[in-house]
Amino acid sequence: MRRLGPKCRLCRMEGEKLFLRGERCESQKCAVLRRGSPPGMHGKKRKKMTEYGRQMRAKQKLKKIYGISEAQLLIYFKKAGRSVGATDQTLLKLLEMRVDNFLYRSGLADSLSQARQWIGHGLFKLNGRSITIPSIQVKGGSTLELKAKHGDKMIFLKKRDLKLSAPVWMETNPKEIKITCLREPELKELETTLDLQLVVEYYSR
Repeated sequence: MRRLGPKCRLCRMEGEKLFLRGERCESQKCAVLRRGSPPGMHGKKRKKMTEYGRQMRAKQKLKKIYGISEAQLLIYFKKAGRSVGATDQTLLKLLEMRVDNFLYRSGLADSLSQARQWIGHGLFKLNGRSITIPSIQVKGGSTLELKAKHGDKMIFLKKRDLKLSAPVWMETNPKEIKITCLREPELKELETTLDLQLVVEYYSR
């Protein structure tokens, strides 16, 4: 199951911003800025990590960033292992092309959890079909758009005048709340600070 507790604790556990709470992460209210030590009474005592510990932390961090469970991550890892190319790079691509993450990367949603909520509530359609599953994979040429009947909701009316900075491989139309995947992204365009090779090593033990 996904962790449903306070998201700021997750950032403090990793010692860096994971951008799980949208605008709050960009403000001075960010928990990492206000209280950078890990949560708990022994939080200030960071022990030296073993190689296994580094692998475990990388895996846990990846789960937090994409909001997925252990079982889901294992499925993605096995799928990446069966694909052509480097497993770590393919794994990243599979996670980035989830429809909830696609919506979040467009800039229309303030956080991944908000994007997942919109998808789960059936507010959007992909290639003309209503969807409610956040893990659906987006392909090159796909179009994700808000259903017309939800266009008058205040939260979306505020989005229509935004100037968004979306990745080069997608086109965002805030006026229509519509996102088009121009092509599948190249691996060099998928930026990450995480060493995914550690995740591969963890599951390859």
